[in-house]
Amino acid sequence: MRSTHLLISVVVLACLLAVPCPLNAVVAGDDVSTVEASAAIRKKKKKKYISHVVNVGETLYSILTRYHIPLSALREDNPQLITRDITQGEILQIDLAKVGSVTDEQIKQEMQVEIERLNAINTKLAAPPVKKEETEVETEIKREKEAETKVSEPQKLITEEYTPEMAGPQPVVPENDGYIRHMVQDGETLFSLGRVYNVSVPEIRAANPEVLAGGLKAGSVIKIPLTPEQMVAMGLIPEKETAEYPEEPGIADQNKYDSIAVNARGTRYFNNPALSLNLSMLLPLTQEGKQVPQFVEFYQGVIIALDSLKREGLSVNANIYDTKRDRQKIAELIQSGALAKSDIIIGPVYEELFCEVAAYAKSQQIPIVSPLATVNCGNPFIFQMAPDEKFRYEKVKEYLADKKVIFFTSEADDSAFVAQIKAIAPQDYISVPFDIKAKPETIGPVLDQSRENVFVVAASTEQATDALLSKLTTIKGTYYNRGVSVLGSPRFARMTSLDPAYFFKLDVKYITSYHVDRTNPQVLEFDSTYITRFHKVPSLYAYRGYDVTMFFLGSMKEFGSRFYDYIDDYFTTILQVRYRFRKEDTGFRNVEWMLVNYTPSYNILVK
Repeated sequence: MRSTHLLISVVVLACLLAVPCPLNAVVAGDDVSTVEASAAIRKKKKKKYISHVVNVGETLYSILTRYHIPLSALREDNPQLITRDITQGEILQIDLAKVGSVTDEQIKQEMQVEIERLNAINTKLAAPPVKKEETEVETEIKREKEAETKVSEPQKLITEEYTPEMAGPQPVVPENDGYIRHMVQDGETLFSLGRVYNVSVPEIRAANPEVLAGGLKAGSVIKIPLTPEQMVAMGLIPEKETAEYPEEPGIADQNKYDSIAVNARGTRYFNNPALSLNLSMLLPLTQEGKQVPQFVEFYQGVIIALDSLKREGLSVNANIYDTKRDRQKIAELIQSGALAKSDIIIGPVYEELFCEVAAYAKSQQIPIVSPLATVNCGNPFIFQMAPDEKFRYEKVKEYLADKKVIFFTSEADDSAFVAQIKAIAPQDYISVPFDIKAKPETIGPVLDQSRENVFVVAASTEQATDALLSKLTTIKGTYYNRGVSVLGSPRFARMTSLDPAYFFKLDVKYITSYHVDRTNPQVLEFDSTYITRFHKVPSLYAYRGYDVTMFFLGSMKEFGSRFYDYIDDYFTTILQVRYRFRKEDTGFRNVEWMLVNYTPSYNILVK
């Protein structure tokens, strides 16, 4: 009976969240044949696409294997790839109907044919050139190169420090609507603007149908569509950390519910499918009548994890509560006694609401997990997933111990990050100001020949970081016989428009609390399942929902309700990072940060 109840409740909630529902869930009064016929007509008229943004380190082959689509299908919907490779930050259209249509072996065969085709082209190019008329694209590129000789490098950088007197592209103040405004200068084209802002020409056209009706004209103002990550990188909107949430006053006293405390619970075991584990999950799935996308995605990751655990023989009675970030709803939920039979509670995600539920969980001796936020309410039954800030740079300190540390400084530096690294760096560190005009030879005297030279790059914008890494690439090429590498700030994990070649050539390392290895078969399997089921690419929230559920419920299946006594001995399928908990008076805190390393051998290592 319990399993039937769970199936019905999950189906109803899934339908409310606009995720795929059972095929027999047909609206009353509809004629089934009519519905199917009209759906078939619509399908013929218009394809359904997944929009994929090319990330750092991704290749054409990795994208094909991620979605299991043929190269021919990808080029059909992205014709620009017929003449060139993918570029970082580029948005690709993935035909949903073609996802999963080919195997890894078929992709390898098609790519081998492509390699042979390119080799044949290269052989022809090696022959004496034959004069031909320039194509439109070649003319455009030639015009750009001529224009670049007239504009100095600092003028080409788009930063928040732009002034009207500076030459080159002129962004206008953003209106926080997902666009920035650009005043068109003489000689600019849609092609050149697309390269400057890392956006496709069709996207610019779609955002400016009226302005571009008569063509691109100097002096006109057009809208440039940007992702939130790009706007953060350009300093146009404030940066938000994934796990940071606004703190509100009124953190609950953790002893306030002690008067209703229960007797000590005995250990329960769940390795028998006849014994259900009671999960209560509290998420703000809706606010002001609208779905909150990131928490819906988190819940979708939970659904996939529950399916996996069911196949492993774990019976779960899952109760998902939409908290709407409403204090009154939390109070009513606690007063109803609905949480009393929980074996584990996951959420709420906001600290002020979490601490209220945590106080109740303490009185009932129920483990409670904060899946995203750093919480400071403190009781021994709390598990905090966000890694503790105290341990952020432990691995960096160990790495820098025997290195020559050089702070490559700029006006855009993150001063807090610089201060943190100086506190743990060897005392003989030095600072060298970045000068875009300086020749590599000016750096030579500061390099140590007996040990590795680590340049600390702390720029807070993508534009400044790009300039710094470009200069360091030249320096490393000049002094190839001396060890040169780069330590980047945690912002590197979110700088998606940088050339990944810089990362590999410079042996870049940075600390982060999350990292998804796109070559991991388990990640690829999750991606495939998620895309098939929800018709979109999983976000970091979806990965976290899966990881939290698999980790805690899986450990309870193996060790029972006192899983926390053995938590560091538990290993399972985790998509982002291994969790390492340290027991304190204020609960269990995750202390695991990751040092991501892009090696010169074109591997990405995580330590």
